[in-house]
Amino acid sequence: MIRPATAVILGYLTMAIAVMVAFAATYPVLGIDRLFAPGTYEAAGGGLR
Repeated sequence: MIRPATAVILGYLTMAIAVMVAFAATYPVLGIDRLFAPGTYEAAGGGLR
């Protein structure tokens, strides 16, 4: 019982770390102007148009 629970917890931690790394890498690559709408902290949505 402990082994499957540990695997699930480690899986979630791995996914959370991967998402944080992806967002941290996206910020300097795209820059502030492409991530946020001008003058606000709202997402620009550039890839959704």
